[in-house]
Amino acid sequence: MVYTCPVPECSKQLCSKYNLRRHIENHHKRIRRFECEVCFKKFSSAQNLKEHSFLHITKLEDEVEEIVKPETSTEVIEIPKLTDMLITSPDLRLRPYLKVNRLYLFPPLS
Repeated sequence: MVYTCPVPECSKQLCSKYNLRRHIENHHKRIRRFECEVCFKKFSSAQNLKEHSFLHITKLEDEVEEIVKPETSTEVIEIPKLTDMLITSPDLRLRPYLKVNRLYLFPPLS
């Protein structure tokens, strides 16, 4: 059975009452039941809203990539050895480690 739209300017024919009702609500009455929580734009179907929401997700991912993306640098950072730091440190709390360095790191002179 074929259902024809009753609006005079529209001659759309649909195969079910449900599709006819949706056509009238969406195209002629402009009823939009589904609203985006981000931008408050309204859509006629849940599927349209779902497809629209991917726009917000991809924009957010792009923004996060820009924020998180580390700046590349060619500068080389040299990290000193711990023993060198202990020997050259002016901190008095590290001085006992100097004795340990002398006792255990170097073989006895005999």
